[in-house]
Amino acid sequence: MKKLTIILLLTLMLSVCMLMGQITITYDDMPPIPFSIIQNSTSVIGGIDISNNGANQTWNLSNLTPNDYLSIDLVDLSTLSFADQYPNGNYAISLENTYYTIISHTTNNLAIVGLTIPIEEFNITAYLKYLYPELVYTFPYTMGTVVESYPKIKTKLRIDTTINNIYIDSVAVELKKYVKREAVGWGTTKLPNGDFQTLKTLVQSKDTTTLLAKLYGLSWMPVYGDTLESNSIEFQMKNLLYPLATITLNNNLQPTQISWVNVDPSLNITQAISSHVKYFPNPVQDFITFEADKPIAIIEIFSLDGKLILKQDAPPSTIFQIDLSELCSGNYVFRLYSNNEIIKTGKLTKE
Repeated sequence: MKKLTIILLLTLMLSVCMLMGQITITYDDMPPIPFSIIQNSTSVIGGIDISNNGANQTWNLSNLTPNDYLSIDLVDLSTLSFADQYPNGNYAISLENTYYTIISHTTNNLAIVGLTIPIEEFNITAYLKYLYPELVYTFPYTMGTVVESYPKIKTKLRIDTTINNIYIDSVAVELKKYVKREAVGWGTTKLPNGDFQTLKTLVQSKDTTTLLAKLYGLSWMPVYGDTLESNSIEFQMKNLLYPLATITLNNNLQPTQISWVNVDPSLNITQAISSHVKYFPNPVQDFITFEADKPIAIIEIFSLDGKLILKQDAPPSTIFQIDLSELCSGNYVFRLYSNNEIIKTGKLTKE
């Protein structure tokens, strides 16, 4: 009987530890908007093993060396001139301030609802709106979650041009997809700029693209059609509306391309001890006050690209006040310490 009791106790302790360590992305996990990051990418020759799934795993990508870079901005859609094209959108992910992916963020899910793509050959911008969105998360999103969606785009573009002596009045684009995302593990992803607590998601996609052209302003003719199946792995973290790392797989499910973003580790979810913290006012003009149920000894303030802007030490106290009047207007990330342990990471706005 004693042996059975010990086994039950150990099982209970293990279950509690697994529950405490589990990573769950919720509606409230958001980066400070606007938010700028750099995406690195490199081809994979070999030596990368990220096949392990399950709880409390480690995926080591710390030795990656980038051979290409891309600037990514997360912005409030309402600040863009074409916001009215996407009434269901909240945010936009901008690649090099040129291509935009439109995001819908609701209490139920995070979804891609549109694309804005410049077509330089015809001097037009295509505003592609999904008839059915591509789901990225359903909240709460955690290990074991499966998200399936059937996104579809169907649109016409007037191009008014001549190709090979054939006048083309318009083109019609139809894109049908099947996307399945399955969160198969949680743990630590090691990147060149830090360690991050992440969920591992397997992504399966099947894209069917059809392009028709309207010839001489009279009849529609199919000019292109293709179906592409692909597999990839995404590592996702809290407080980021973009995958922390994406691994493209070949037909044998082996990595061929890896991209990852330089994210300030202060946006990570891991905090050494649990603490309740209030801070006000936010936005702030000069003094901001922090109140916690544990003594605050150090505060650090970072820019959104991860640079340490300000650090202040003080005798440990549950009330901590700091003057931010010299900071430039904008969004920042703060980190509070108690006895050299992080008790709170958050965002603030300086007016």
